[in-house]
Amino acid sequence: GCGGGLLSESLARLGADVTAIDPSIEVAKAAQIHSQLDEKTQSIDYKGGMSVEDLASTEEYIGSFDVVCVLEVIEHATNPRSLMEAAVSLLKKPSRNMPSESQEGSYQDGAGGMLFVSTINRTAKSYGIAIVGGEYITGKLPIGTHSWNKFLSPAEVNNLVGDFGLGEVNKQGMILRPPFYDMSWYLDDRDFDVNW
Repeated sequence: GCGGGLLSESLARLGADVTAIDPSIEVAKAAQIHSQLDEKTQSIDYKGGMSVEDLASTEEYIGSFDVVCVLEVIEHATNPRSLMEAAVSLLKKPSRNMPSESQEGSYQDGAGGMLFVSTINRTAKSYGIAIVGGEYITGKLPIGTHSWNKFLSPAEVNNLVGDFGLGEVNKQGMILRPPFYDMSWYLDDRDFDVNW
């Protein structure tokens, strides 16, 4: 879900037309109220009480988005396959006049929409950092926020979206920079052990 609207507002400030959903009506309402403080974010279309599957069941949204972001959501989903299928269905479809061969890892006009996914890998390191560190030691997250068994590896997510016709374009790990307490992150193209 969109949560408090951090990404939604950032995308709107960059000029995107944003539709932001969250299963919680209260959370989406709080984000919508906050978005009214900035002229550049006032047009965000917040939809509370709605899941990705709910949005995908609305005909007007099928195949209508250039970008769909599923960030830090899939590890909370009861049915990740259903979530990914719904997210993919919302993307614009590739145009029919696309070249039959394109350079791997590149994005071309007419290629259709792009799905951005971030989640937590299922590793011992992720258990230590996300659950023990984030929930028990620092208290940055309420205890019970995450279940290690719901974490998915990059290969598992790639297989899920591959079933719906998408392939990986790029992958980056999100690395927490020491001393950790300031929650400073950087991207790494080799380390996917925790967030990616």
